[in-house]
Amino acid sequence: MNVRKKSVDGFELSFSANWIKHLEDQEHWNFYWHQARLIEDEVPQDSKMLEIGVGTKFLSNYLMSRGRSVVTLDIDDHKKPDYVEDASSFDYSALNLDTVIAFEIFEHLPFPLFSRVIDRLSECDVR
Repeated sequence: MNVRKKSVDGFELSFSANWIKHLEDQEHWNFYWHQARLIEDEVPQDSKMLEIGVGTKFLSNYLMSRGRSVVTLDIDDHKKPDYVEDASSFDYSALNLDTVIAFEIFEHLPFPLFSRVIDRLSECDVR
């Protein structure tokens, strides 16, 4: 399955982009719809967003097609994010963000790395 690994502060993270080449099931498409609906309802149109964990890039591509400003971050360069880095080490302050979206990603991080992502985000002026 071509699983790749990266060590981050003693934690071994595993990831693969193979699944993005396959059609997802209807339940997953419903998740995308709910994510997009939440953003449409709650995030101002002119908000500069960062999506952490791009998956298939379906959501960020959809949002950009609707005139949204979205940049992407993922540990997996095969998914072709704008920024390739693990979310716990990334310098968010340089992006001048209004909104960070991270659907279906934090459950894949060991708690200390998840906590560090939250700390790093809280240090910059993200709404």
